[in-house]
Amino acid sequence: PLNMKFMNYIFNNFKDCQMETRVEVKTLIPTAPDYAMPFNFLLTKGDTKLAIVLVSQGKYRRYSVLETRELCKENNIKMLSFGIECDNTEEYVVNRIRKTLES
Repeated sequence: PLNMKFMNYIFNNFKDCQMETRVEVKTLIPTAPDYAMPFNFLLTKGDTKLAIVLVSQGKYRRYSVLETRELCKENNIKMLSFGIECDNTEEYVVNRIRKTLES
């Protein structure tokens, strides 16, 4: 499914990053509340950490997503979210990840 599609994109295009899947926020941020949204993927490149979450478009504004985004910002973790209903072509996904990792 979609997780495999993203995993393949990341694996094939970001060999210089360490990839973890299904990462609970509490493993990185012990003070995170239980409702914090788990990361589908966590990429690490040097000191840079990038959390990737796959969410349905109707849930982008949910408190758990917004709270997780804020926790990431406070803890120097970059975060990207992708809508599961979107096309998410390889070029689109790879470009967004690359730009975020380099920013």
